[in-house]
Amino acid sequence: MDGRLFEAAIRGNKQKLVELLQEDPLILDQAMEIRGNKQKLVELLDQAMDECTGKESPLHLGALYGHVDFVREILLQKRELARVLNSQGQSPLHLASARGHVGVVKEILSADPYACFVRDKAGMIPLHVAAIKGQVDVLEELVNAKSVTAFLLTDGGEPILHLCAKNNQFKALEKLVELVKDEDFVNLTDSENNNILHLLSAKKQTKLIRFLVNKHKVPDVNALNIDGCTPLDISLKLGSGLTRLKSDFALITAGAKTETPMFAKGKRKMLNDNYGRWFMEALLVVALLMINVAFQAALNPPGVT
Repeated sequence: MDGRLFEAAIRGNKQKLVELLQEDPLILDQAMEIRGNKQKLVELLDQAMDECTGKESPLHLGALYGHVDFVREILLQKRELARVLNSQGQSPLHLASARGHVGVVKEILSADPYACFVRDKAGMIPLHVAAIKGQVDVLEELVNAKSVTAFLLTDGGEPILHLCAKNNQFKALEKLVELVKDEDFVNLTDSENNNILHLLSAKKQTKLIRFLVNKHKVPDVNALNIDGCTPLDISLKLGSGLTRLKSDFALITAGAKTETPMFAKGKRKMLNDNYGRWFMEALLVVALLMINVAFQAALNPPGVT
């Protein structure tokens, strides 16, 4: 198949197709002759393999645009294309995973399950890419194909749950925890020894903190990072207000403690033992203030003198 026609078909470029037909009226006939010729197709794919190193292969384009039937036919003839990297250092599975093309992901995994171990030039496997993009359905396919990939760190030393947290892909994080169900998985740490609770505490993600600490396989709530800080230390250092209080309380009720030197021993004990009562009292004060404001607004509506 003429490469220009192939590109026009993949990209849906009608103007380019018209130009090619004007240049060679028989170009479509030639393409149709090849269509049923398996040997010719294999020869073309062999040529593609030789020429696509560092470029987009036909499989890359099919994966990028989500053309399931096209991808299936390519893989039937030349499965090796599943592991070829393009000029951006991505495999077809990386592209399909990032775009959320579940059908294409299934076809690639069916042809070559080990394609999910291929790393791009950024040191990420397709599962990492899907997590960053929040492609929950793709995550499920990849984990079901090879669950061990969930434990693989990026070349930069980041676990997949950390990628979810840093990119605000919290549904993806929940999905992965539910899929893997492993204590070692939720306790994976990055290069600075932060576990997932350190990151979520920094982001004040109270809902997710509760989600994790209520799971049977709970992360270590008192894990120390490279600076000797627990998740609660991180929460106390960053932010303020009611959101922080909720985050702190979620950690403390799960048994979290503080190891920060700036807290004297007595204060640390008071924080760990009595924080829950103080927190509830603070919430009561806030609630009373809000009720009072609402009551005053009802008594004195705007524009009424």
